[in-house]
Amino acid sequence: MKISDLYEQQLTSQAKIEKWLEEQRITEYEIFLGSGIKQFLVNVNKKVNISNLKLKEIPVKFHTVMGNFDCSMNFLTTLENIPTALHGKLFCCFNKKMTSLKSISKRIEYCEEMDFTGTPITHDIMGLLMISGLKKVIGLPEDITKYITPLLMSSDFWRPTSTHKDSTTHFTRQELIDIQDDMITKNLDTWANL
Repeated sequence: MKISDLYEQQLTSQAKIEKWLEEQRITEYEIFLGSGIKQFLVNVNKKVNISNLKLKEIPVKFHTVMGNFDCSMNFLTTLENIPTALHGKLFCCFNKKMTSLKSISKRIEYCEEMDFTGTPITHDIMGLLMISGLKKVIGLPEDITKYITPLLMSSDFWRPTSTHKDSTTHFTRQELIDIQDDMITKNLDTWANL
């Protein structure tokens, strides 16, 4: 198997994952062997930089990263295998094939800041409002940035969550429905999906 082939499929053995992490100079990690969908989850105790590798998808399942996660300048179309808990910033810049953040809140439970500069996101951003800890998103079109930034910064909507001790989430289900309705009335309806 050529190394370039590894970038087009998810790695499913501990040896292959360890080799890939080593090639990317990712250290201070542990691999949770588990089973089923929780098999081969990777926790990293520092930042991860997998930018500019021509990845079509992230080939390992990251779970927790204790630092920034940079997957910029690849060919990603989704955030599949992105860290579930990201104790730092997500840099997902210049992924020219990614147009949607669909299901982002199912992939990321906690993140502090995200940067999508140069990534042509055109729809499905409501999930951002469901990510614990998120206070700033950069790189979305100006009309949506003006709309979403005050919502992220609104301390009135921060509440404790059950999944992360000392963490908070933004909105109740009804508040999200109200925000979606408001976005639709402001002709931002393509953004209003989860």
